[in-house]
Amino acid sequence: MALAAALKNLRGRDRFQEEVRATCIDAGCEDEAIEQALEYLRQKRIIDDVRLTRNEAARLARRKLWPRARISAVLEARGAPPEAIETALDTLPTEAAIAVLWAKKFKGDKLRLGTRLRAAGFDEDAVEEVVNQ
Repeated sequence: MALAAALKNLRGRDRFQEEVRATCIDAGCEDEAIEQALEYLRQKRIIDDVRLTRNEAARLARRKLWPRARISAVLEARGAPPEAIETALDTLPTEAAIAVLWAKKFKGDKLRLGTRLRAAGFDEDAVEEVVNQ
């Protein structure tokens, strides 16, 4: 029953081990069955928290142009392991590089750009660097 609940949860997209565990608990599965299902899924590499953390961090930085702190918070809330988050964040472009992409959206409007970057959670150094270019 736990494996079936886990696989149903994984149908739409990759999920973190903790997300799958929560789904199995919600489905009323026994702890031992959940652990066996998770072990099976890890062995078959159906769930891989390190891979998913790296991919999600890259996606959020590239597509949503989010700063590292926001990416970290989202990954942590979803159940990504802290060490995987740290490793994934180290592979991302600098906040200043991501902020430059924001600058392309706000051509010439430095006040609006600075406001948006601060609201998005970028650190002040990255904001100043991009706005003063």
